[in-house]
Amino acid sequence: MKLRFRPRYADVAATIALLFAMSGTAYAVASQLPPDTVDTQAIQNGAVTALKLHGNSVNSAKVVDNTLTGADVQDGSIGNADLGVDSVQAPQIADNSIDGGEIVDNSLTGTDIAPNAIGNSELAAGSVDGTKVADNSIGLADLVGANINGAISFTLGANACGTLNMGVSGASVGEVVLLSYTGTVALPPGVMFGPFRVVSAGVVTTRACNVTATAMTVTDIGVHIVTFG
Repeated sequence: MKLRFRPRYADVAATIALLFAMSGTAYAVASQLPPDTVDTQAIQNGAVTALKLHGNSVNSAKVVDNTLTGADVQDGSIGNADLGVDSVQAPQIADNSIDGGEIVDNSLTGTDIAPNAIGNSELAAGSVDGTKVADNSIGLADLVGANINGAISFTLGANACGTLNMGVSGASVGEVVLLSYTGTVALPPGVMFGPFRVVSAGVVTTRACNVTATAMTVTDIGVHIVTFG
């Protein structure tokens, strides 16, 4: 009767360990890979995160053109030193995004302001005086007050005076009143006007007198009335 020997797992493992020990060869896992031995195929998609990148390892050459947006730039991280000369123009600025806090004091000149960009709402009260106005540049249309054309009619008895009230849109109390005649109808001889004044908003008054012995009616005398001051 023959007995067959069946080796156990422990006996096999011990034999292998003995063979490794007798060979005198040592095996170890390298702590670093040799330079240029890892290519893109060896890196799993999405495996490289911010923690894997060395400081300052990503520069403009590593960024695809036109791929960065406002969401990629930290708020307040771009300063004057980061901007090229003339690199920011009107298309790069959002509407209503710049106020006085973003502009360096005394940095804007006439060339930075678009024609007709400054209106009355941009001027502070009392900011414009005679030194800011070019000589001979202001006409009647630039003066505050009335500047209208119209006609007057009235009747005066012989050797009588009366008050003449005229509606003058735009006239304000305290303004100076100038009246001139227009058209072909003239004020008859013997009729005299006293000083004109604005008695209330839009109302100009004067005393009219007929110094003749005959009653007089005047119809549609053309006048040009200007108030200012």
